[in-house]
Amino acid sequence: MMKNKIGLLLIPAMSVALSLLIFNCTGPKKVVGDQAAASTTVQTDNPPMEPGGVQLWANNCNRCHNIPPPSAYNDGEWEAIVNHMQKVGGLTVSEADKIAEYLRASN
Repeated sequence: MMKNKIGLLLIPAMSVALSLLIFNCTGPKKVVGDQAAASTTVQTDNPPMEPGGVQLWANNCNRCHNIPPPSAYNDGEWEAIVNHMQKVGGLTVSEADKIAEYLRASN
């Protein structure tokens, strides 16, 4: 019974995560006008965007188990869970921090 409720709660969360992944993926920008003959893309000095907490949470935590909704635990519990999963799941400190920040903001 509890798994069904968690599953129903995960559907919207996963939809949001998938939407973020799809809409954040951008290809090269096309040049229009007279510059189009010289080049078809614009080079920028901006580094690629790193994935945010929701993307990291959806991509990493779902690899080994069902992910609970952010409201399933309080801030202190999420902190302990993320610290544990950082070691077990092989997350970097930066990834774990982003996931914990997302979960704290969402619960």
